[in-house]
Amino acid sequence: MVMGRGAQHSTTPLDCVTPPRIGTTFTLRFQNEALPAESFLLFGPCQDGPATLIGPTLCDTLYLWLLVVGSRSTPASPAEFPIVIPYEPALIGYTTCVQGAYPRALPCWMATDGVRVTVQK
Repeated sequence: MVMGRGAQHSTTPLDCVTPPRIGTTFTLRFQNEALPAESFLLFGPCQDGPATLIGPTLCDTLYLWLLVVGSRSTPASPAEFPIVIPYEPALIGYTTCVQGAYPRALPCWMATDGVRVTVQK
């Protein structure tokens, strides 16, 4: 479920390529620019509203929909993040939020839409 846009004047979808099911590899993908730089997938608890980020290295006013507790990175374009979900029934119903961050014209950064993910059976 999309929480909201990642930037004030544009949107970059964060797509669920496969569903988040126990015992499978759940994959998230977003389109970034083919640059010699890393793109990031941020994850953590969902927030009721976004934190607003403004700064000289950001391409736009950015909105962060989660409290970041971890990240993964990739140099690939499009950015793709496979996540193995173990076959553990206790994970059914677990919810977290994810959001991508990527460079556009170095050192200018953008963010994808924020997405709430709930593990399914």
